[in-house]
Amino acid sequence: MSISNRQIALFLFTYVAYAAIYFARKPVSVVKSTLESELGLSRTALGGVDTALLGAYMAGQFMTGSLVKVLGRTLPLTLGYAICGAATLSMGFLSTAHMMSIAWAICGFFQACMNPLLVIFVADLFPASMRASAVGLWQTSQQVGGVAANAFAGCLLKSRGWRSVFISSGVFVAAFAPILALVMARAAPTTPPPAASKKTPAAAPTKQSPLGVPGVSSVAAAYTLVKMSRYCLIFWAPYFLSNHVGMDASAAALMATIFDVAGVIGSITAGLICDRFLGGRMISTQLPFIGATALSFASWGALCLAEKKAGTTFKRAHVAAMALVGFCVAAPDGVLGGVPSH
Repeated sequence: MSISNRQIALFLFTYVAYAAIYFARKPVSVVKSTLESELGLSRTALGGVDTALLGAYMAGQFMTGSLVKVLGRTLPLTLGYAICGAATLSMGFLSTAHMMSIAWAICGFFQACMNPLLVIFVADLFPASMRASAVGLWQTSQQVGGVAANAFAGCLLKSRGWRSVFISSGVFVAAFAPILALVMARAAPTTPPPAASKKTPAAAPTKQSPLGVPGVSSVAAAYTLVKMSRYCLIFWAPYFLSNHVGMDASAAALMATIFDVAGVIGSITAGLICDRFLGGRMISTQLPFIGATALSFASWGALCLAEKKAGTTFKRAHVAAMALVGFCVAAPDGVLGGVPSH
């Protein structure tokens, strides 16, 4: 089936837009060791800043459905980019962990709706026969955004300091708000949905808890573990490479992009396997990838134990282990996060 220029244009725009949100997610991880040395913030305080973002992100996900019912899809996305940009920019003027946690929590809350709404938008662009591959490819925007944000922050950190990382990243994210509003308004369907048949009136909706839907509990549990794995590395890989492996902060930020590069390959691979061998049933690919993620983390842990025994640091082995985890965890993170199962 041929793909229209409109489909390609909307795919590319939403791809770049979601990649851009990582400029409002990555800066803290890149500048952690610098904040520790220049502001005297402890690892506990820095972990609290991360937790504020993730806790607010979780709360925002629970509220996304209700917000969309009231405001539609476009307004939450537009406001989200504007507020996330402003919150990220404000981080460049703060110096205490308490105030940083508040700003980062605001950023996390308004990021929550972005992935599910954009994934639904992209999935609706393509027929079921190629949806898994299209969405799998689109989900690499997470890794591409991570690579770009890490590289940008690492270079800016070295040349202009940590405050400029937040200020420049915030301006970049906020700039997408008006563009997104314009594109989403023009991309709205022009034909109304078909009217319901008069002979067969629609059944009255029944109230049901989301956890009562078959499969939701197991998917939620798996997604929780996947997110714990992925965000552990998103937020702490540069710090780990700097403090444990011995790289300087800027080099550690650049080297941490390997995690995201490997994730691009993993996400595309999962989408291709799904469409070619599993008839588009994306959930069916998840158990092998989740198992592989667990094994790759176990191997990395064994490497750390081996280092202690040998009394030396295996820098290349750490990079390889990080790449393996990135490859394996990207597929379940993208699919369990809201991709339709067919």
